[in-house]
Amino acid sequence: MSIVLTAKSSGWLQLGEWAFFDLFFQLRPQEPRDERIVIVGFSEDDIKRLGRYPVSDENLAKVLTKIKQQNPTVIGLDIFRDVPVKKGHKDLVKAFKNTPNLIGIQKVGVDDPVSPPPTLAELGQISTVDTFIDGDHKIRRITLYQNEEGSEDIPNLGLALAFDYLARKGITPLFQSDPNEPLRFGNVVFEPLKSNDGGYANIDDGSYQILSNYRGPANSFKTVSFSDLLNNKVSPTLMTGKIVLVGTTAQSGKDTFFTPYSKELSTPTQTTGVEINANITSQIIASVLDNRPLFRFVPEIIEDLWAMFLTSIIITLIWVIKPSNYKDFSAKFLAQLAFILLTLITGAIGVSYFAFLNGRWLPVFLPLLCLVSSSFSITGYIYLEEIIKANRLLEQKNEQLQNAQTVLETSNYELEKKTLALQDSESKLLLALDGAKTAIFDWDLIEEEISIIHNCSYLLETEDDNISVSFDNFIQNWVYPEDHWTLTDSVSKITEDAFECNFDFRVVRKPDKLHWLAVNGKVYYDPLTGEATRMVGILSDVTERERKGQDAADNVVKQKALTENSFDISMLLDKNLSVTFVSPAIFRILGYLPDEISLQSFLTFIHPEDIDLFERSIAEISLNPANIIQIEYRYLHKDGTWRILESAIGNNLEHPSIVAYVINSRDVTEYQQMKKAFCDIESLVEGLREKLERLMEKNDTFDLGF
Repeated sequence: MSIVLTAKSSGWLQLGEWAFFDLFFQLRPQEPRDERIVIVGFSEDDIKRLGRYPVSDENLAKVLTKIKQQNPTVIGLDIFRDVPVKKGHKDLVKAFKNTPNLIGIQKVGVDDPVSPPPTLAELGQISTVDTFIDGDHKIRRITLYQNEEGSEDIPNLGLALAFDYLARKGITPLFQSDPNEPLRFGNVVFEPLKSNDGGYANIDDGSYQILSNYRGPANSFKTVSFSDLLNNKVSPTLMTGKIVLVGTTAQSGKDTFFTPYSKELSTPTQTTGVEINANITSQIIASVLDNRPLFRFVPEIIEDLWAMFLTSIIITLIWVIKPSNYKDFSAKFLAQLAFILLTLITGAIGVSYFAFLNGRWLPVFLPLLCLVSSSFSITGYIYLEEIIKANRLLEQKNEQLQNAQTVLETSNYELEKKTLALQDSESKLLLALDGAKTAIFDWDLIEEEISIIHNCSYLLETEDDNISVSFDNFIQNWVYPEDHWTLTDSVSKITEDAFECNFDFRVVRKPDKLHWLAVNGKVYYDPLTGEATRMVGILSDVTERERKGQDAADNVVKQKALTENSFDISMLLDKNLSVTFVSPAIFRILGYLPDEISLQSFLTFIHPEDIDLFERSIAEISLNPANIIQIEYRYLHKDGTWRILESAIGNNLEHPSIVAYVINSRDVTEYQQMKKAFCDIESLVEGLREKLERLMEKNDTFDLGF
């Protein structure tokens, strides 16, 4: 947002604002012609008929005389005539002196100044046609007064004509005591343009400028040619009581300018200088007499707040609809974003256009740029934020996976040693499978014929290595009877909508000798009908795989039997010391079913005097997770007696797959009882020995002989 505002203050947004300002002019409904103004133009046709350009003093004098005869209110001569042009100069001077309502022009600017007609200058009937042209070569500003150093301000031709016309209707400007006060006609105030008003930034606001409110494109005023006027082809009352402007309308006269209505890209339409002055006159008298709005400007702070308001709306809406993660940045989200952005852009343009129709220039390119830049910025920020979150989560998952892999490798070290023999057997089996023979099959589903190439003698024990038979013949001669329907059904399902075929079936090589064959291939379809036409792939002997699968199932049963008949109890405790798993051996050793212990607090079954010992052991193993602690304690049997358990406790709370304390326990009650009995006997023997020694000390002659 700050970058956009900086660009605005630097003038980088002016072209965009001017473009929208011009567009509003072009979209605005066409206003009716101002019938109070008539233009007498020196056209291309006049140049051909009168034989020269510029118009001679003689012809110009005749035209002014003709105009004067129609008794117009005021005449504006928008043709430079600081020096005589051909013959008829005396007639022109006479016409100047005899036309008190005639106003001539001069150019005051530093570049190429042009003096006024001397006669009109002496009579004080002069004005200026100086103007300011914007950077895109269009005239949007008009100069009411031109400041000439060392003299009074000189009014623009359009303003001078309006002054005269309004004065004859009894309307004069209200002059203020303060020279800095704006021009005013009653309640109509012509506020001067400042350097940063509207879509402008740091422009030259010298002299007295206002924004032009063009009535329409070129040729919006009643226009007659010199030739028509001189040849009496114009109504004798056309100009009576009206404002008449005399100027060059020929394009070759090079008195043409671009305006907001110049919209064509290749050859944009230009408006003549005389018509631009007509627009100025019309703008002034229409605002005073018809209440036609003058363009005014919104304070710059309001322009910025309007842009900030729209920016806050789109940021809020994007935040509301933002996806939960970067994977959800789908077409749906982009469509929602485009709809919101388009709606706000349309609203911003609509508000500015409404303000334009009511005489306010509310910049539109600034808020649009803020909307677009903010939407892309916030969307990019959200997307980047979600990417960062996803990367962090991926790093965490990767770290957890590495930790789990480390723990698993450590825990499986002993298991790996015990399975070396099995791995050796598996290596030999893999080597044998690599050398196993396979066959290629080509199954024509239309003709229902199957061709098997290579190794048929091994797989099907045929005389030839290659065979080509019908599908029915193949099933009847080689497929195990119980798999007839399975094979037919598998083929039927695959050819309905699948592109790959993977299934197993049994074949009979010799009586009572079955082998498993695996089918791996692809299904091909007719591109026109969509019907399956053939299957192509390989046949391989997977009898060993099937047998291995059965062995694996047997191993699972054996492992379960070992767990159930073990003399050790295995338990898992969560961080609150509740039992989350217990092996079936607990029933044989302590009399409980696993479900009776699960989810119970382990401390509930420990003798009260041994709870402190167990808790201290848990605390120690929590501080040193790598250690294994071995303790003995009393545990309640289901029959109500206390049994002595010897337990090895390990801390696997950080293991992502275990998350528990692991306890392996065995019942050492009988061992402890025997140990205690042995200690008692040892104590008894020691006591007898001590008594015997004392007796021997008292009676040295004690005879132990028989």
